[in-house]
Amino acid sequence: MNLRSILIGSILMTIFLVGCSQESDYGQLEETIKILTSDEMDGRLTGTKGNDLALSFIEEKFREIGLEPLIADAETLLLQYPHKFHDLEKAKFQIQMISDSGDATDMIRGVDYLERTGYSSYEKTLPFTFDVQSPEIEQAYVVVKDRNSFQEAFEKSQGVFIVEEAFSKSLLIDTVDKPIIQISKDVYNRLKKISSGQIMINMSTEEEMIDAFNIAGKIPGKDNDNAIVLSAHFDHVGTVGDSIYRGAIDNASGVAVLLEIAKALGSSPEEFDSDIIIVAFNGEESGLQGSYHLAKELSDKYNSIYNINLDSLYKAPISIVSREGEVSDDLLGDLISVLKENSVDLNTDLSGGLTSDHSNFLFNHINALTISSQNVTPKIHHPLDTIEEIDFPSLLKITDSIIQFINDCHHKEYPDSHDHDHDHENLSQEDEEIHSEFYQTERAKLNHNEYVYKQNPKNDIYYFIANEDYTFTDLLEFKKYYPKIKYNPIIDEYHINSISVFNLYSEGIDMGELEEEKVYTQELSSDDVLLFSFRYSSINDEKQKLHVDISKETSRENTELDEVMVIKDIPYTLLYSSNKDYLLGFSYHQEVNGLTYVVSIVKGEEVVSEFEGRQTTGMETTLTKEGIRGLIEDIKIHEFVQKTIKSF
Repeated sequence: MNLRSILIGSILMTIFLVGCSQESDYGQLEETIKILTSDEMDGRLTGTKGNDLALSFIEEKFREIGLEPLIADAETLLLQYPHKFHDLEKAKFQIQMISDSGDATDMIRGVDYLERTGYSSYEKTLPFTFDVQSPEIEQAYVVVKDRNSFQEAFEKSQGVFIVEEAFSKSLLIDTVDKPIIQISKDVYNRLKKISSGQIMINMSTEEEMIDAFNIAGKIPGKDNDNAIVLSAHFDHVGTVGDSIYRGAIDNASGVAVLLEIAKALGSSPEEFDSDIIIVAFNGEESGLQGSYHLAKELSDKYNSIYNINLDSLYKAPISIVSREGEVSDDLLGDLISVLKENSVDLNTDLSGGLTSDHSNFLFNHINALTISSQNVTPKIHHPLDTIEEIDFPSLLKITDSIIQFINDCHHKEYPDSHDHDHDHENLSQEDEEIHSEFYQTERAKLNHNEYVYKQNPKNDIYYFIANEDYTFTDLLEFKKYYPKIKYNPIIDEYHINSISVFNLYSEGIDMGELEEEKVYTQELSSDDVLLFSFRYSSINDEKQKLHVDISKETSRENTELDEVMVIKDIPYTLLYSSNKDYLLGFSYHQEVNGLTYVVSIVKGEEVVSEFEGRQTTGMETTLTKEGIRGLIEDIKIHEFVQKTIKSF
């Protein structure tokens, strides 16, 4: 028996002895969450001993259930992948308060402050101010007590220090061009006493490649060409100082539900029609890294496949999260029906705003969705995300519902719904299915800037395949393809969560010169981009959304439902609903460098509505004329957009 096994046994025994003092109908769910959030797991950050311990615990549970390795004749359930890792033990974090007399006081990370995002390299010493109207603000840090003036402070200054009751931890690196530092009330008061002076920030971290592991096993089905993937990520964000970010909601809860589902399906006397694949993903918190590698492998292995992912469950109501046009309506309908039958309150969110491991399946043109509790964002990535937040009756209902869904629907196949080009619109239904399968499979193999000319052996038709329309949920990936494009990661209380691009780079390609089967790489240019679509969610309420679209297309013709409002000599077109009972959004034209762009803004709340017998999520705008005036004058949306367009 190795050291890892001894440690796991010790943890299990300790928790068992503690748990024996109180009866619970939800014992297994509770026990799993207790173990994964224990001191020994240390926040489960990928690349640390705590993550390694969690990996071993889950692997042992998979073996107890009797799951078989995905790869024939393999002895392990662990699937290795290359992981981009920032070792915080080697990273540098130093912030000092410096008085006018030169006295320097170090702030303590995790006690006095915590950075919102990290930097590969950042070092500046600047004066600080509490006044967002200060004439020196452009060369200073701003200290604010709340979010009321945060956006203005962020836009004008070199960085913002903001008071937060609990520090939220993120693993993102280099995603904003100026620092946002969370500080305690005590630090705010100490800075007030200094009144004027300087703050020194020195942060750096290096990226290294390490070997990390997903854990995956299967229950073999009758048809090994089809698969149902049930997944949850087990990693979290680790520690800061003496604070353990335990991640009970995110995502010990999802792993606990996954294990109970796997146990029930593994002991079922019925043989399933499809392979049932159970996966615990690693590296979700650092950019969906584990699922990125496995989703591609599974898409190549199976003809028909779909994914149900579990992330951040703590109570009902829940959201079924995916993207419009990229997930089967039949899959959604069947799952919703079972959840309702089990009295689970829910809605569907098809905005694409929430990212989890299902996103990598969608990227590979696989039906996928995540089940998550609603309005969960304020609850997670805090030290307060503990087991006390979990409503176990809700988790048990969700667990039983998914077990029932698999038992009822394992024989069904759900065709992928991803939209693709329509070069072959006149094909018969049979040929369309052949076309769709080939196009989707081949496109999923390409990066955003790649294209190929290829023949489908099933119908002998040649296809030009490119990844021109693409949604980036990894903002570092967007930066890699479009390094010159500037955008605001934060607009008031709204934080960006995805950027969609429609790049028409294929229009200049001479297809007659292409070699068959050769994958070409296109040098991307913003000149070829037809549309940039920036999607923001409120940090206070994830249902609150702000959408900013910048297009080179000419706008549509005005209708009688439109109304023009002039602010500072600029006409803004207001668009109302069909009966003119509420405002949908507004748009305007902006000219930069001799080119005219159409900018469209929608702001509002996601709402649940009934559509063709099922619940779907849409946007109910909360915009008013005064609200539009506030966006334009107070938040200065016009200036944000101009900065982005000038970077094209």
